[in-house]
Amino acid sequence: VRQGERIALLGANGSGKSTLLALLAGLLKPSGGAVRSAARRGYTFQNPDAMLIAATALAEAAFGPRHALRLGRAEAEAKGRAALEALGLAARAEEAPLALSRGQRLRLVAASVLSLEPGVLLLDEPTTGQDRLHIERLLAALGAAERAVVFSTHDVDLACAWSDRVVVLTEGRIAADGPPQCVFADEGLLKRAGLRQPAALLLGAKLGLPLYRSAERLADALRASLSNHDGKESP
Repeated sequence: VRQGERIALLGANGSGKSTLLALLAGLLKPSGGAVRSAARRGYTFQNPDAMLIAATALAEAAFGPRHALRLGRAEAEAKGRAALEALGLAARAEEAPLALSRGQRLRLVAASVLSLEPGVLLLDEPTTGQDRLHIERLLAALGAAERAVVFSTHDVDLACAWSDRVVVLTEGRIAADGPPQCVFADEGLLKRAGLRQPAALLLGAKLGLPLYRSAERLADALRASLSNHDGKESP
């Protein structure tokens, strides 16, 4: 995992995604080999409620800086507020964590890790229960500051659009590791792993267009193509 890299872990339930993340986080010890890291690692569970311990969202986001980094209360809360703001939770700062929606609780535990300013973020299904706007805001905030992000997901469209590398797991082993366009072009691999091809790649191939990694980029290409063909902007 290199600095600034964004890696999506894909695979069916039970394929080993959560176990691999726990190994990378140091919560589990490998039976062979080793996990080494020169950067602080931050980890979020798939179930956000397992990480919520404080009385308010702000206290939750400031807990790590206050106790792990041993900062003063004011400085810790400043880091906590900045993390809440980055993830769209500033208005919820004084609310009880368990009173928030599941999507908001997921963003809160991400904020509680983000406030520690880790060099590597390890996220287990961080986008469950989020709408597209909040997913994009979450990933933009987490991927800032040249930190590496490794996240598990079942959303192949998100993995294709946002990651630099896709790692596919089957039965506890890595079945593929490479750029999204290459991994998702292997139909046999996708079938074995129980995955589908991302919609943008599938539609682009049917239209005879280059491989665009997101629906937005594909739509832009189609508009440009129609505009050039018609000699005017397409509606």
